[in-house]
This record gives sequence, structure tokens and C-alpha cells, in this order.
Amino acid sequence: MTRNRPGRPGYTLVEILVVMTLIILLAALALGISQTGMFGSQKVISAGDRASGWLLNAKQRALRDGAPRGVRFFNNVGGVTGNPNAFTEAVYIENPDPWVPNPAQEGNPGGARIVFVYAWTAGTAPAPNTVTVSEIYFVGAKADLDEYDQRVSDNDSVILPEFGKAFKIAAANVGGGNITANTLIGNPGVALTPTNARRVQFLPASMPDLSAAGTKTLSATDHVATMVTYKFGFQRPAQPLLGEPVLQLTGGTSIDFRFPVSAATLGAAVDPALPLLPGGYRTWNVPAPSPVGTPNAGPFNPPTSIGVTSQADPAVTGGSFFDILFSPSGQVLNNNSGLVCLWVRETSKVAHPRLDGSGNLDTVLGLDAGGAQVLVVVNTRNGLLSTQPIAPPPAAPSVSYDPYAFAKDGINSGL
Repeated sequence: MTRNRPGRPGYTLVEILVVMTLIILLAALALGISQTGMFGSQKVISAGDRASGWLLNAKQRALRDGAPRGVRFFNNVGGVTGNPNAFTEAVYIENPDPWVPNPAQEGNPGGARIVFVYAWTAGTAPAPNTVTVSEIYFVGAKADLDEYDQRVSDNDSVILPEFGKAFKIAAANVGGGNITANTLIGNPGVALTPTNARRVQFLPASMPDLSAAGTKTLSATDHVATMVTYKFGFQRPAQPLLGEPVLQLTGGTSIDFRFPVSAATLGAAVDPALPLLPGGYRTWNVPAPSPVGTPNAGPFNPPTSIGVTSQADPAVTGGSFFDILFSPSGQVLNNNSGLVCLWVRETSKVAHPRLDGSGNLDTVLGLDAGGAQVLVVVNTRNGLLSTQPIAPPPAAPSVSYDPYAFAKDGINSGL
């Protein structure tokens, strides 16, 4: 029995119970959906869109400011995930103004320049030529060298507009060098010696095309060549933008970036017959039968995010970060990989891809165990951005399976 107020209808006990039952059913339905793959898929897609949005903003800032701008991703060591492979946060970054040692360029031929030196042995067809020396030198007067020693350090970059590239410096002043081969060529007429040059080692080791170099034949098989450029500058590493907040991915998601592992760390488990990527992870495109080790046991998993290299974070013990930096033209600086794929997934799920005992990439069951996953793709040559699904694996493990196939086919070129 209910008591009615004047002008307002009362509610019976049955009506109240019906409403409470509906509330409980709706709550149970919401909880059930949240535990399904549908909810996880939306989280991962949202995280991929968020990361690609950060990159697009940085690319537009570079165009607006006429200067390099980008995004630095770093892992959450000791945080909620406690997973050093999970990169969950980011900041916007910018490059300081570059140092241009010779603004007059060819107008000052005696000024600072970059010299590329080659020595190679001609191969007998069909064998190719064998490059025996490939070195880079900063050449200039004593004042130029003194300023170089003060301004340029390891991890800086050399900007080379003629080649449309910027190369990261692994070592700013490498001792020694092949002075004999360099002296035979000169620059022009100037021998490269420690008194007028500093040897620079790029990272990754890369040199311009030999066809652009002037060649001198030493014998029927031995040749040397130099190439000189006056159009260059030195760039300090990028720094976080002041006043910008830390950016965070959707809760429970991360960019999966498996840390490189050295051969020394792998120790006795390493089988020289098994192909390893430069970082120590086993690749999936070559069969890997072996009596030693188990390919599907860490750290033999193949990588997930590709096209980027992590660095130790001096501000965080055990922390790492990697940068994606855009030039005003949209090109990704300090990156010659051609394609960057950031693998976004749920942190709580099992990492994919994984190799089976024969070195084949895991089946569709392995992909399903990883939950929802998506790739944030950057074309380093033009800065085009897109999000792509992981290419579905075959029913049986295969060495030819490429999880990045959709990112490489060019069908969705990006923004």
C-alpha cells in the first residue's frame, strides 16, 4: 500500500523492484561488454588514433614553424605497467637551430666542407665491387676544427640538403682512419690529416651513392674516390617543448617496442646458424632449425615496432625513449628506414608476434592471444601517416608471413 501526495502519483513496491532489476541487468550487461574483445578493440583503436594524432600535430607544427618538430615516446618504467617494453607516454619536441660552419658554401671553397672517401676493389663479374673504406670527414681550418670540437658531439646529426637526408652521428671524432687511401686522393690537392680534418662516424653507417663521387684508379682492380659537399649543417638532438603537458595513451594500452639484446647477453643460447636482427631478436623470414636454444623463448621473439631505435633515458633509471622528428617538408629526420610501424596493443595481453619451435611466425591463434592490435604507420620519406591493421597470419606457421603487409602495400597512403 502506498501513500499518495496531492498532485503526485505514488510508486508501488513492484514498480521499484522492476526499476532496480533493470538497473542491475544494465550494469551486468555493461560489465560483460567491458570484458569482451569489443571493448579492448575500441581502446586499442582509440590509442592508435591518439598516437597518430600527436604525430600529425607535430608534422603540422613543423610546417607552420619552418623548423623540425616531433614527438618523443618513452616507457613507463616502474609505473602502472612496470613493463620496460611498453611505451605509454609522449611529449612534443623541437630541434635547436643548426650550426652551419660555411654559410657561403661553394662561394668559399677554402672553407669548411664534408668529404666522403671511398676505396673499393673491382669484382669479377658477376661478383660486385667490394667497398673496403667508406669514411666521412669534416675538413676546415684550425678555427673551424676548434669550433667543431666545442659544438659537435656524439648523437648530433649532420644535415645534408643535397641528399635530402640527415645522418645521426655515432662518433663525432673517430681516431685513426685510412689516411693512406685519403692522401692518395686529397681534397682536391689537400691531403686529409688529423691537423685539418675530423673523422665522423654516422649511425646507421650509410654513405651517398658512389656514382656521385670522383674516381681515381690505383690499379686494374683498386680504386678510390671522394665526394665533397659544402651544403651541410650540424644539428643538436631534439628537446621537449617548454610548457607542453605529457601525453598519455588510452589506459591499458601501449606501443610495444621490444628492447634490443646484444649477443653477449644471449650468451651460450646463441646459435650462429640462426639469423638475428641487429638488436638480437630472431627474424621470421628465414627458417631457423637449430639444436641450440628455443626460438620462441625470449629474447628470441621477433620485434613489434619497427623503423625506430630506442635510446637510454638519462633522467630515468632503466628508462628509454625514441623520437619521430619531422622536417618542414614533412620528411622524418634522422631516419633512413623508409617505414616506421608503431605496434599498439593491450598491455595485459600476450605479446605478438611469436615464433614457433622451427622459426616460423605463429598462427592466427597467436595473434588472437595478443588481443586487439593496430599499427601506426609513418612513411619517413614524405611523412604520410596512417593506421593499419595487423595482416592476419595463415592457418599454419609460415616463414613468409609479414604482419606489416598492409602497412607496405600503399593502398591507404595516409595523411
